[in-house]
Amino acid sequence: ESMWIKYHTTMKALNKDIEDMSPEVCFNFCRDKPQARFFGLVHGDLCYCTPFPILSHNSAVGDCTSPCQGDPGTFCGGPVKATIYEMHRSGDLTGDATKDRDDANDLVDQWEFKTGRWQYVVSAITSVSSIVAAADIRRRLQSLASTLEQLRADTVEKLQDLKERVGNLTTSLDAFDSENATSTMMQEMEAAQEKVSLFQAALEDSAQSLQTYWDDHNLDGALAFRAVDSQALGDREILDKKLPKGVNYLPRRVMEEIDCDEDPTDGCDRFPHKLGYFVDGEHITALFQVYNPSKPIEGRPKLKTVEDWRQWTIRECWEMCLMTPGCVAGNVLGSSAEEMYGLTCNLKSSVSTVHVNKDANSSLLVTGFVFNSYLAEYRDEIKYNTAAVTGDDAEEQPDDADDSGASFLSVRRIDHGAF
Repeated sequence: ESMWIKYHTTMKALNKDIEDMSPEVCFNFCRDKPQARFFGLVHGDLCYCTPFPILSHNSAVGDCTSPCQGDPGTFCGGPVKATIYEMHRSGDLTGDATKDRDDANDLVDQWEFKTGRWQYVVSAITSVSSIVAAADIRRRLQSLASTLEQLRADTVEKLQDLKERVGNLTTSLDAFDSENATSTMMQEMEAAQEKVSLFQAALEDSAQSLQTYWDDHNLDGALAFRAVDSQALGDREILDKKLPKGVNYLPRRVMEEIDCDEDPTDGCDRFPHKLGYFVDGEHITALFQVYNPSKPIEGRPKLKTVEDWRQWTIRECWEMCLMTPGCVAGNVLGSSAEEMYGLTCNLKSSVSTVHVNKDANSSLLVTGFVFNSYLAEYRDEIKYNTAAVTGDDAEEQPDDADDSGASFLSVRRIDHGAF
């Protein structure tokens, strides 16, 4: 007992306030006392620090049944017996705090990368919406971009909050001296550590919502699930082939009306790379993709030019429609204006109207397609809105076509209804 450091005696000697006793109060008092590895509580209100506990086999002196003054739901010893706790030293504290900081930094790095990449999809859809003449289509594209951006922005906000708390914890770790640490310093460290844990949980919750939304709209994942070889679609042999005539399909009368050449699959000669083609109809889904031309992710081709990227993405979306039950048409909307290219592939189960304009630019991809099996049956029911090109409404006329709905992959041919 001569080696005990007693709470009440010490606090009175230092002329400090005495708190109602609890295990937490006693721990904070003892944790920085030299050689103290244990602390004991007795009578419900007395605390002492000790290098080792005093053990007794005498069971006749009662149990630890005295409620703590500061925590009545917990016992702080008894009339004779003490409740004994063993303490972790500061070395354990800094080790745990360092691990928490490193884990949080790993999470921050992961989500900075993802939210940074997915920003390019938001930017691409927003850019495309700005040149679409039809107001209702423009609003729908803006809504699509807004949904992804709201989830992304919420995650970014949580990222910044966590980074700030990680910075505070790092400052505490850098200033911490294990040999001379006081109880106050230890409590400050633990408080910083606890905030990192709380804000990390908030980020994980927000990020999970974003990840779920992305996974549900991930073109790469959807193609892989259907065993479509995206890398093969980027082979030079495939890219050099002409796109099917279902891409940017226009009846002959409409081509004449907007002064387009006989092959609009690659745009119109009069305004190359500026033909905007948007299929409107019953919506199935919108899928997203980000392509990094300098460092494609595994399983994606290394494309040399923006034109190669345009050709590849059209083929990907076409393949996705072929492999999606009920899909008859789609839109391929993207932008190559930034260091990474953003894209959305929108699939349709019917076609009501095709909107045509010439306000696109070489960095934007605004392309659509309609399968020939659908054209063969419903060609006369599709309306073509060319007002953005001619200034007048254009009506479609029946037209014969010899285009094929074959898959781009020469090793197989599948109908668009196959799964």
